[in-house]
Amino acid sequence: TISVSSIRFLDDLATAIAWLDRHGCSIDPVAQYAGVLKYRRANMFPGGRFPLPLPALGIPEDALRDAAVDQAAQRVLKGAVVFMFAHELGHIIHSHPRYGTCIGRVDVQENELAADRFAIEMFRRIGMVPDGVVPLFTAAAYLQPHRGDFASETLWEEYLVTEAPHPVTARRMRALTLELAHQPGGFTAREARHEV
Repeated sequence: TISVSSIRFLDDLATAIAWLDRHGCSIDPVAQYAGVLKYRRANMFPGGRFPLPLPALGIPEDALRDAAVDQAAQRVLKGAVVFMFAHELGHIIHSHPRYGTCIGRVDVQENELAADRFAIEMFRRIGMVPDGVVPLFTAAAYLQPHRGDFASETLWEEYLVTEAPHPVTARRMRALTLELAHQPGGFTAREARHEV
């Protein structure tokens, strides 16, 4: 499941990425913003609430009035949502068991890699560029716990097996990068066939 507020958060990040890119700016502040959300407490900000993404990143309220920004933001958001649903479908197709104490860390990682491969292949099959995948994983990498958040390797590994629904590991990121780089023309092959 994914909450409406999570979709809204992704939409705001997609808008920020699209606006920053359109204006020739680095999108690094989006990742830095996610890091602030993880390592600061809400009471550290005015009103005791986390700052919303767009004002915090200096994105104008009317950013989506620019058709190019709106179109790019929609591609990023749609790509992120399609990846999440396709990834979960990959778990179902491959009959992966639910995570918990009965499945080991290696199996968890292999299941994630298989579901990621399935999701990326779905992008190729539907002829859609996976624009939202990198921003999705950038946010996840900053917002989810990682090795540095744990006092020992044992606690980290226990988290990966028992609590991490979709661990973002270096191995997973390398595999995803290779999968995205493999036959990149496949993402747009359908579009090219339909152009006259």
